[in-house]
Amino acid sequence: MTRIVRSWAWMMALAIAAFAPGAAAADVEVTSWNNVSAMTGSGKPATAAEIKRAFMVGGTRRGWTFADAEPGKMVCTIVVRTHTLVMDLAYEDGKYSLNYKNSINLDYKDTDGKKTIHRSYVNWNTYLMKDARAELMRL
Repeated sequence: MTRIVRSWAWMMALAIAAFAPGAAAADVEVTSWNNVSAMTGSGKPATAAEIKRAFMVGGTRRGWTFADAEPGKMVCTIVVRTHTLVMDLAYEDGKYSLNYKNSINLDYKDTDGKKTIHRSYVNWNTYLMKDARAELMRL
């Protein structure tokens, strides 16, 4: 019987540790993607219009919304449950830059110049860029 109690105690301790606030997903550093090369499937540099369209078509499939900010710039926003991420997208012929603008409920912190955020930040942006790249490959 003692063995069963001990096993049960270990299982409970592991369960509590797994769901404790300190065991939450680790934050990651805020990444900026600057001057990323944008090529079409034919091997030519993508035009600014093609880059804009690729992000809008690819990103919309995953729930991103887009708003023009000024020529060559858009604000990209994704809302997932209670989390919101806002990114600035700058694009010109052959390249683009994607940078953090704002967020809600993603644990953004700037501690002594080190900026961190929830790990989903990287995933959402990686998928956005991957989907845009896939759209460009169709050209």
